[in-house]
Amino acid sequence: MNIRGVYDNNLYPPLFGGAERIFRIYRGLARRADVSVLSLLRTRDSGARSETVDGIRLERRKPVYPTLVSVGERLRLWPTFWTFGLHRALGGRYAWHFRDPGAVYQFDTFLMSAFYDRVPAGALKVYHAVNVETEWYEPLLRRLFARRRWEGVLRDIERHALQGADLVAHVSPRDGERFVAEFGARREKLFLVPNGLEPERFGARDEEARAGVRARLGFKPGQLVAVFTGSPMVHNLEAARFILRQLAPACASRTHLKFLLVGDVARGALPPNARAVGTVPDVLPYLSAADVALNPVTSGSGTSLKVPEYLAAGLPVVTTAFGMRGFEDLADAVTTTDLAGMERAVDRAKPLPRDIRERLARYAWDRQAERLHRAYEAWFQDPGEAPARWACID
Repeated sequence: MNIRGVYDNNLYPPLFGGAERIFRIYRGLARRADVSVLSLLRTRDSGARSETVDGIRLERRKPVYPTLVSVGERLRLWPTFWTFGLHRALGGRYAWHFRDPGAVYQFDTFLMSAFYDRVPAGALKVYHAVNVETEWYEPLLRRLFARRRWEGVLRDIERHALQGADLVAHVSPRDGERFVAEFGARREKLFLVPNGLEPERFGARDEEARAGVRARLGFKPGQLVAVFTGSPMVHNLEAARFILRQLAPACASRTHLKFLLVGDVARGALPPNARAVGTVPDVLPYLSAADVALNPVTSGSGTSLKVPEYLAAGLPVVTTAFGMRGFEDLADAVTTTDLAGMERAVDRAKPLPRDIRERLARYAWDRQAERLHRAYEAWFQDPGEAPARWACID
């Protein structure tokens, strides 16, 4: 099987949640099929023009117009999704990527659905929906001139991506229901591929290494360290702001309790009981140094990749209900509260159930890639019967 991906960001190294999901899925697919991904980047993005990583052939191209559009967004003239029309008008130069009528064409953002018309007859057209885009772009739209006009454009593009695909891989039942109710997606085309983790990365805790990381960060033995991780997306920045401006100051009198932020999410001066380490090559040592994990997110779309990783690292989790969307089967394994309740819950989180590793196994990235590959095989065996077979893939 040949799988041809189309993406508008740098797939490797994956620097944020969506890219991590897409990379892990492709890596799993590459163990079962021939995988090549075309990424259209801004001129300042790094990476070789062509390279192979973990079996994935990466083809990076840098047309000028995505950079120009991003400049206009900063000036509040138009949103980044304006590139959809430019992709459609100027995409002929990438015809070489769309020549196999027996391939799967996987579109990893809704903007890349501008290339749907270039997919040859007989190929499988997949929209990989990592978010509900109208939800994801809401904070940006609030800053733009002519907001209502751009909202309509955004909805039209997302509707095009959903209705034009043969299969829609989505991350949560909540997202799937919105796709059906708001955009007219056909339910039988939806295929749930939840966010996940790599269980093999999470072994037994190394107490000596843990003590070393804590000492470097200035945490003393016996102190309780609450960690939050995230890339600098709006929802993570909001969560970090809550921790640094409200939660940590409110807990200042609890001298045993400290806060640790991992990722480029801390803005401004830190309260005395907080540390921030910025972007790190590997988050696991910092999770190992912590005692409890926080997920105070109240906005965004898709699901929080950090939740299964926190649990796999053996950390009790304190989260908002919004932060658990898509992981409802794990709700009993975490402490759920609203923001007002986090001050009370942060040092009283419930311990993890003994079977948590077994329960997390269903979220392994390789398992999700294997399920997706089976869905692709079912379509090529019989497109008409494929939806019934998709419904039976567990």
